[in-house]
Amino acid sequence: MTEIAAVKPQGQATPPRNKTLSEKRIGFWDKTFNTVEDFTKSKHRDWRRLLNAYKLDFEVDVKSPDKISRFYPLARQIIASVSYNYPRLFFTVEDNAKAFQSEILERVVNAALEITNVKKHVQQSTFDALFCNLGWLKYGVNPPGDEDLVPPYVANDAMQNGMVYAQRVSPFNMFIDPITPPHDLAQARFLIERMVVPLEFVKKDRRFSHTEQIKAGSGGDGDVEDVLQNMEAESHSEGEERTAYEDSLRDGEFVVLYQVHNRIHKRLLTFVRHGGPKQPIQNIPHPFLAGDSTTAQDPLDPNKQLLTGEFKPTGGYLVEGGFPYHAIKFDL
Repeated sequence: MTEIAAVKPQGQATPPRNKTLSEKRIGFWDKTFNTVEDFTKSKHRDWRRLLNAYKLDFEVDVKSPDKISRFYPLARQIIASVSYNYPRLFFTVEDNAKAFQSEILERVVNAALEITNVKKHVQQSTFDALFCNLGWLKYGVNPPGDEDLVPPYVANDAMQNGMVYAQRVSPFNMFIDPITPPHDLAQARFLIERMVVPLEFVKKDRRFSHTEQIKAGSGGDGDVEDVLQNMEAESHSEGEERTAYEDSLRDGEFVVLYQVHNRIHKRLLTFVRHGGPKQPIQNIPHPFLAGDSTTAQDPLDPNKQLLTGEFKPTGGYLVEGGFPYHAIKFDL
């Protein structure tokens, strides 16, 4: 029997070389960012209004015949008691001789649900879907070690090294291709996730290039204000709490990244929205492309095959629709 061994420790492979974009493509993405931001402005206003009403942050007009829905104060109770409260997956196999395998799979998967702490992310995504039309879950793999971490980095302490993860993403940070039909996300040409990331981590991330051109604050106070107006955290009151949040963004030297999942061209691109290079700091084949592992003969043992860490593309994606996101949406 041929043994399989890794040539390099997992997570230590050399990052793919970033591809340079033409001026035309850079212009396309810059214009696309402006388009999707304009496309979502009215939606964000509606979502903030609903969230403020849920928190009872509104002025009551005594002349208005409208009544306050009971939906708002009950939303959290419903989610906590119904949505994903005690998750458990069950497996069945058609071959009775292999029935024992279903029990093993059940134990592994249900243990993974607990280890990755998925429940709280699903609950918050369900809450997002109630008020913001869509709730978003992002899934991937958190590489082992302290250097190979996934942006926005600060969340990695809660993830297991070398383990899959499912992470809730604020709907205020997700931008969908405007021509996407409402019933099928897989018809989108691209999905864009906005991230607010500590600059020191971006500069140390060897998967990124042109990081020396990135300025602290990613465009200065103007861009920070844009983040405050469009992200979820800007729902803070206009008092000391909001001031503290603004100061933390400015003093912490954060940078705003736009991560583009280009499904049509099967690429993953990361741009610095303002205050950085025009070229994307990351432009690689999408890591969720389907492929077969390649092996090479062990030079010390001709009977062994070693994993090279490379993959041979087989076409398509590892995930349905080509996006590493799951959108939660309620019908009528």
